[in-house]
Amino acid sequence: SQFHNSFGSHYEELIKHSMHLLPLQKYLHLPREERHKYRSIESLTTGHIIGVALIDHSFYFNADHLQNPWAQGPYCYNILDAIRLEANVKCSGQMGVWGIRQCDINKIKLMKSVMNKINEWLNKYEIDLTSKYGYYSAFTIMQPFAEGIIRKIKNIENRKMRTFSQIGNKEGQFEGCRVCVQRKLDMIETINYEKYGQPFISKKQMELHGHYDLPRYSSKSASYHKTAIITNCACSNLRKTARKKKINTNSKSMGIGKRKQIKNTNTKRKIKKLALKPLPNYNNMRRSRKPSRRSRSKY
Repeated sequence: SQFHNSFGSHYEELIKHSMHLLPLQKYLHLPREERHKYRSIESLTTGHIIGVALIDHSFYFNADHLQNPWAQGPYCYNILDAIRLEANVKCSGQMGVWGIRQCDINKIKLMKSVMNKINEWLNKYEIDLTSKYGYYSAFTIMQPFAEGIIRKIKNIENRKMRTFSQIGNKEGQFEGCRVCVQRKLDMIETINYEKYGQPFISKKQMELHGHYDLPRYSSKSASYHKTAIITNCACSNLRKTARKKKINTNSKSMGIGKRKQIKNTNTKRKIKKLALKPLPNYNNMRRSRKPSRRSRSKY
């Protein structure tokens, strides 16, 4: 996984007060007295499997989910429980749901605490194992959101569309992402980030997750994802597809004669662009008009 390019005012403050993480530039601008509390986001590990999580149910984002600051939408997965691996497993992520290599699965199976947790989930809950990869399926989450899930601070994973099959019966209907819903209701973000972050800042939790063991500035593999920006609308591509469908339906409702005219005009334009200038017939020309051998021809 990589790092997000920008977080916006909402997620930057949320990550700061709940996880005590800051972008490197803002971390360097902190006074020396406060630097020991925080770590830079770039110091987190990337390109590794860092933990295992259990998804409870899935749903479309709506106005009822605005109270949860981690919910962005348009499609959300509720994370019931998570556990950190005893040692990070190096692995290159992929788009969508992907299977873990057998050599990496064997490494995870040797971790007793992780396998005890998975067996506890299997005994306690009815887990769907009908997917290709069983319960060893994975999907890539960028930092610092992956770290937030493992620390049990972030309990929702946001996606543009459904990646797994529907989980639970309360899915709802598509209404858009957080930005869309706020525009419809004319709402302004009113979250007290300091109060929200208070239950997560205990020293015991920081020591458990090795917060103070992280390097202060950045790791060696600090690469940013250019298109990963949360400030923009998350369902802009879905709107484009909806517009295309409308255009197709309108074109079907047009008359047959009009369609033929449009097709003919388009084909004529293409022919004009592709047509090359014909070469002149030098045999029918006079001697004065013929290009001389010394001078280059204009054609």
